[in-house]
Amino acid sequence: MKKIFFIAIVFIVSTVAVFAQKTLKTYSGEMTKPTDILGKLIKYGNKTGSGTYVYYELPDGQRVKHGKFEFNYRYNDYYTVSGTYIDGKKEGVWTFIERGSSTKKIIDNASITYKDDKPNGSFTCNVYGFLDAINCTGTMKNGHYKGQITIKTPHSEGTIKGNFNDDGWAHGEWIIERKKGVPIRQKIEYFEGLLLKVINFDLSNGDMTVLYELPQAEIEEIKNTFNPTDSTFKIAGEQYKRIQVNSGEDDIDTKLFPNTWGGKTLVSMFNGNEPSIDSFIPLVNGFATKEIDNNWRIAKHREELQKKEEEEYQRRLKLEEDNRKIEERRQADLQEHQERIQRLEDLHKIVLSNDESITSLYSRENSPARLLLGDFVNKIKKYDIFNAYKIVYENVDDNDEANLKEMLEIQEIVMQLADKKTKEVEKALAGIANEMEPIHPYRKNRDTKEFVRFFKEEALDLCK
Repeated sequence: MKKIFFIAIVFIVSTVAVFAQKTLKTYSGEMTKPTDILGKLIKYGNKTGSGTYVYYELPDGQRVKHGKFEFNYRYNDYYTVSGTYIDGKKEGVWTFIERGSSTKKIIDNASITYKDDKPNGSFTCNVYGFLDAINCTGTMKNGHYKGQITIKTPHSEGTIKGNFNDDGWAHGEWIIERKKGVPIRQKIEYFEGLLLKVINFDLSNGDMTVLYELPQAEIEEIKNTFNPTDSTFKIAGEQYKRIQVNSGEDDIDTKLFPNTWGGKTLVSMFNGNEPSIDSFIPLVNGFATKEIDNNWRIAKHREELQKKEEEEYQRRLKLEEDNRKIEERRQADLQEHQERIQRLEDLHKIVLSNDESITSLYSRENSPARLLLGDFVNKIKKYDIFNAYKIVYENVDDNDEANLKEMLEIQEIVMQLADKKTKEVEKALAGIANEMEPIHPYRKNRDTKEFVRFFKEEALDLCK
């Protein structure tokens, strides 16, 4: 119990100390127009007005409004803005009143609920003009509209009802009705502040007219690609950004509903007396149009250039790689060709050397010089074997590695036959020679297949 009592005493003392530091003062008199308050046409006319407010001072002399505030100014008519500040921030209900210059009667009035210096909560707006009177109710969140808004236009017995999303943009279906005269109803569809469609219904004869409509494919693309983070979306491969129709400033030429559907504004709905933003306090809106995103276009162009440069770089790399491979293949082919030539030369040398050895083996006198003299047949042993061998030898292809290797194989067999009993071999070879071409004075250009087959498959087996 004592502990609770002690805490309470400390709290009271601390609170008193804080407020003791805030010595409240009041200013009343002529003052420059404040820049932190809303007010109809406040930016026009004289730069000064009269005001009364409560404040306290910081050690450096800066004033902090804290308490009731009222400011009066004139621009044709008389205007009053009043509310409450808490530590320099607007809190609670603020009111805006316009009085006629001659009658001093209230013409317009509005009230907005503030929290933490921003419009947060309900608001009302009443304009008492004869033709352009409106009554408006809605809700605000952090300085923008949120949820349902209702606007009534007594002169035309009309109503406007619609919704703003959490970010303050007109969203979904809006209904506008006029009962006076020919009854008319309009259905307007918004998406994130962007106008998608306007359909007009003549309630006297039932006619329906589409006043404005984006292509369905474009609507779907906007909805599917909309990025709430940066308010961008894509249409037909091009990126757009959402742009608020006006800057939100107090401008008497800025309409409550911007002219975004080909001239079919609220003028026709309200007999030429369309509500304007200066009558619609607070001075913000949630309606947008689209604009080409030039930053995206520049970035895309840069990306395309980089892509082309990369593609060109890769193309050059591939070309260099292809050329390198071609050169490597050419060098490899050249090396292979040179090695093949060398192998052929080596094989040919062995074949020539073997031929000399065979000629010597089959010579009766082992003298190659004497082979040129006298009867050649009488100078050669085992003539049919030697003759068949020579036919094969004379027809060998010096450029065919396989043929040269086969020739070496046959030469090996022929050299073995020199020291064997070869009567059956000679007989068989003589028969083959007679069958192939009985009379042929030349050994070149002869068909050697049967001789080759015989030497490789039968010759050694027939030796006794």
